[in-house]
Amino acid sequence: MARSGTALSTGDRAMHCLPSCVHMFQRGGLYLAFDAGSGTLLVLDEAGWEALGEILQGSPPAATGASLPARRELEDLMRRGLLLSSVPVPVPPRPVLKALCLHVAHACQMRCAYCFAAGGGYGGRAELMPRQVARAAVDLLLDPSSGVRRWAIDFFGGEPLLNWPVVVDTILYARERAHRLGGQVQFTLTTNALELSRERAGFLEEHGVNLVVSLDGRPEVHDAVRQLADQSPTWHRALRGALRAVSALRGAAGPSLWVRGTFTRRNLDFACDAIFLFGLGFPQVSLEPVCGGPPELALRPDDLPVLAEQYGELALWCAERARAGRPVRFYHFELDPAGGPCLARRLAACGAGREYLAVTPTGELYACHQLVGVEQFLVGDVYRGITRPEVADRMGEHEVSRLEQCRQCWARFLCGGGCRAQAFFEHGTLGQPPTLECALQKVRWEWALWLRAQRHMTDQEA
Repeated sequence: MARSGTALSTGDRAMHCLPSCVHMFQRGGLYLAFDAGSGTLLVLDEAGWEALGEILQGSPPAATGASLPARRELEDLMRRGLLLSSVPVPVPPRPVLKALCLHVAHACQMRCAYCFAAGGGYGGRAELMPRQVARAAVDLLLDPSSGVRRWAIDFFGGEPLLNWPVVVDTILYARERAHRLGGQVQFTLTTNALELSRERAGFLEEHGVNLVVSLDGRPEVHDAVRQLADQSPTWHRALRGALRAVSALRGAAGPSLWVRGTFTRRNLDFACDAIFLFGLGFPQVSLEPVCGGPPELALRPDDLPVLAEQYGELALWCAERARAGRPVRFYHFELDPAGGPCLARRLAACGAGREYLAVTPTGELYACHQLVGVEQFLVGDVYRGITRPEVADRMGEHEVSRLEQCRQCWARFLCGGGCRAQAFFEHGTLGQPPTLECALQKVRWEWALWLRAQRHMTDQEA
């Protein structure tokens, strides 16, 4: 029996405790158990599997048998707080703004069939963010009195490269302001790469800007849903831009590049698209499911068996690549249950509406980039700041320690209760996690834990 993981730091004063929860599962020929509270991952033999099952069922140990030594080892982990551990939930700290998603362009050349931004305009007219709005947003974020000295700014849209002068000015202005405050800003830009020239890619690399480039995988899959306004295909142009970014960032110690695709009901065999993108030379790939939108594209609960099989195929392929000395990173398999975000972040997921806000071209502040235009999630503007703090309070009411469906869940600290925007669009409320996303998260985390166990076992053998 092997163990991987350490106890989760819980901070100081506690309000209440989340119940203990251990998830036993089998993946890829391994018997695995994951302790939700401590982040401990166990790789079990048959005796350990039997002994843990007895403990969870409250059964007394068998009088004889190989499970007795394993049971003693498991009970030692329990005494050390690494198994069946409850989690004291600390009094939540006062939320402080740390990140902004700047919608520098509510405009786009493309008309993606599943786009939640309705072609980039979010249901309104096309517009670009003026320089003064972007600078006011930076001033709001880099508040000298907040105590924060590490901030994040994401350039988003629409297509942010359509407002390149403001992107450049914002980077230079924010870096200079952060330097005067003794802090640092991390930049990310999400782009369709159609306007990503070598010169622009070079500037972004020079200033340490991480890139997220949208490619949906195989050309026929991409072009079926990602077209220009005149219905022209975009795959070849997008690929050229993405390869320019790879060339600019190659060997750079700072900025990273992720290729981010989307899969729909038209390509349930999405593992083929991930493997295809890895084969083009992109070492970091993400594929996001469409859980809403047009009925012909949106995934359904009855797709779950096929999707689970696809995640399994992809995990096995990633493991084989790692064994061959050619590892790749699939976003949803990246997992550090013991050394990842602090407990407060695990309870509140992305921090939308509290630590993170979205900014429209006119300077309005929304709780999330996907909730732009939904009036009840408008929190203020860049000039007056947060004028509706009750929105942030409402977002904070739905952390996993307060959601009954999440309190008992083994994956509660891995997903933080799921995407708040998806929950709202599905249920009309923040009080329930999104149904399909919740199921997919659990499948992905099981395979991510399996991959972590594989790496642990390989390290032990080395």
